[in-house]
Amino acid sequence: MANEKEFVFPYEKPRIGQLELVKSILNLSGKNSVIVVAAPTGFGKTVSVLYSAVKVIEMGSIDRILYVVRTRNELDPVIKEAKSIGIDFTVIYSGRKMCPLAIDKKISNEGFWAICSILRLNNSCQYYNKAKLTSIETIIDILRKFEDHYSIAKNLANKLNICPYFSLLSLSEETSLTIATYPYLFKEHIWFSTLSHIDPSKTMLVVDEAHNIVNIGSVMGDSMDIESIKMAIEEIRRFYSHDDEVVKVLNRLSMVKVNEKGYKYVNKSSIGIDKAFIESISSIATDIALKTVLRVKGSIDEAMNIDLKILKLSKFLNSLSNQYFDLFASTTFNGTIELFALPISFEPIKNIVELFKLVILMSGTPPSKEFLVDVVKIKKSVSVVDVEDFGASNYIRENSSAVIFSNATTSYRSRDEHVYKTYSELIDEVYKVSGNGIIMTVYPSYDVMWNILKYTKSMEFSVIDKGEPLSVIKDILFSRNKVILHT
Repeated sequence: MANEKEFVFPYEKPRIGQLELVKSILNLSGKNSVIVVAAPTGFGKTVSVLYSAVKVIEMGSIDRILYVVRTRNELDPVIKEAKSIGIDFTVIYSGRKMCPLAIDKKISNEGFWAICSILRLNNSCQYYNKAKLTSIETIIDILRKFEDHYSIAKNLANKLNICPYFSLLSLSEETSLTIATYPYLFKEHIWFSTLSHIDPSKTMLVVDEAHNIVNIGSVMGDSMDIESIKMAIEEIRRFYSHDDEVVKVLNRLSMVKVNEKGYKYVNKSSIGIDKAFIESISSIATDIALKTVLRVKGSIDEAMNIDLKILKLSKFLNSLSNQYFDLFASTTFNGTIELFALPISFEPIKNIVELFKLVILMSGTPPSKEFLVDVVKIKKSVSVVDVEDFGASNYIRENSSAVIFSNATTSYRSRDEHVYKTYSELIDEVYKVSGNGIIMTVYPSYDVMWNILKYTKSMEFSVIDKGEPLSVIKDILFSRNKVILHT
């Protein structure tokens, strides 16, 4: 593995509390423990924790780091600090977002991976074929030259003509640091198909924004609406009409009713969902994907526009094969019924955390020790390090005020057109009375954002985060005197 050198803290003047945090992590690192790091926004926890991790590698306690973040844009600060420290790394996120063949295509994640697998098996993807022949050092050279995840993937594809995803994934066996988005850790099927070569007993796991694990359904669950299930049934009838038993089970699933608010438990066994059924759906989905590719006569461009609901259904049902997951249903604000595969205990989080030699859970508001010990039932030693105990400043708390607006809520059950109009009026008024600078409006989901923005009058002064790299958004924001960022 790379990086056989002594690392030094990359900044000449560390902030108050940074070196104290490093010392605390090093002192606790030999205890096979979970370290909860409480550090406010702006403290510099990314560089402090990364520097601690490479020093633990030097001590011989571990030989690699897996650093996971919730969103793609959160990859970039980790990349920046890894480069400042000088540790070789790789970065892994959505294969569909990286693929030069899938750019601007309508294909779903599930459809993309099915088509990608077929193309690779048929030896039909030139980017993948060339990636297998490209040296590790050539790929690392691209990572050293560029500062963000988007530029790295784009230049692997455009300059080297290789598959960015599988090139970067191959590096995870060579470099000391793997930076990845949450699904590569928290989605079991993704972990086993991509990073299972990593030995947790020799690895430090760093979970950024670790407060998210409290809402376990958001990081590990899956969902699918009833209409998409009905479309999957039609796909089976079209390509697989002889399988009547499978269609009968899916028809029962598509007729689930919800009469009350909240989540309704659905007995999956009574519907007929068991391991054998889930395996049948997986086989049918693969077969339909193959038939569909053949129907477009091998055209990669046409294949990448295919959106098969049966593939989404297969992935959704696969989540239910986990013994700690169960089936629930809920009615959305617009009256449609959505099904959810959700964990019914914190056992999956516990199992992940206890796999790793050393775990750092960090956030401005991390889960408490009591939560981890009493609710998640973690058996490892759990220690809490709060950098404010070292005298670190809380910039947000010291330089902000809070105004509570009580006339509306985006609570799931309260969402309607009146709420959207109310929030749009609030945004317009805040923009009107604010001075120059950036006004950031944070939404609970893209769906809520778009519904509010359709009523917002200040759109000409707005920048909308549509998933672009942070560097692109920053350049646009800094080119204006006064702007609203919707994210």
